[in-house]
Amino acid sequence: MTRLRLRTLGSDHVQTPTAPFMSRLRSLVPLTPYEEQFIETLQLPPHAFEAGAYVHRGGDLDFTPWIVGAGWACRLRVLPDGRGQTVSFFLPGDTIGLSEVHHPAIQSTILAMTDLKLLNCTRLAEAIDRADQNVPNVIQACRMSFIWMQ
Repeated sequence: MTRLRLRTLGSDHVQTPTAPFMSRLRSLVPLTPYEEQFIETLQLPPHAFEAGAYVHRGGDLDFTPWIVGAGWACRLRVLPDGRGQTVSFFLPGDTIGLSEVHHPAIQSTILAMTDLKLLNCTRLAEAIDRADQNVPNVIQACRMSFIWMQ
């Protein structure tokens, strides 16, 4: 299992890449042990992007939904005059594209602002789509967060 080592207040603290997302879900709903295990399995393996790398270019048809495990990213939109506009930011625990999976082409660009560790959450998107009865609280929390993001 990949672990991130964070230093806070002079001590070492080991945190899994799924910890921020798990914390966000727990703030919305109680999770069963099975649901916690389901979320933990999303971290294998984390995908690394260097600061300045494109996670997704607007208009590309191939899109993977992600969970931010570490680092910061932003959503950019290119204006007609060629300038870029920052639309939103993604911090640890945020999902990128989970609510947009069914759009034929995501029109905005996702850019890594810092070194970034992302967790592929295609399995989570599939569980939401089929209303998987093994993870009802996870699905409920994700739907709640989709409403807040709009």
